Amino acid sequence: MKPRWCILGLAMRVAFTLEGQETTLFKSGDLGYACFRIPALATPMCQSSILRQGNKLYHCGPADTATRSRLLLQKSENFGQSWEPVEMIWMGSAAYCDVVAVAPGSMGVFYERQGYSEMVWTQVVLDP
Repeated sequence: MKPRWCILGLAMRVAFTLEGQETTLFKSGDLGYACFRIPALATPMCQSSILRQGNKLYHCGPADTATRSRLLLQKSENFGQSWEPVEMIWMGSAAYCDVVAVAPGSMGVFYERQGYSEMVWTQVVLDP
């Protein structure tokens, strides 16, 4: 499943294609926002990452809405409509992160922490 970014004039949407079926998940203008928003993901203004493994989406990013802290890995089993926590990666200061599939059932997280003074790699084993 690869995100497909569609720009129609000034409108933008994110759609996923799975088994030939395209589903629009988020589009500009929804709920009065000029850009798309992912339902149920509350993060501070900060880059975060989404990865698909099988039929699950995983999101990693700061979970504290006021500060860039509490790096949380979450999963969605309904293509981003709702999310549940999987693992707290780091409780302290954390910012930009990226996730990558390492092996079946395993993902890597590369992220900034400690006020941008450290770049850290960690591996997470995922439940089947």
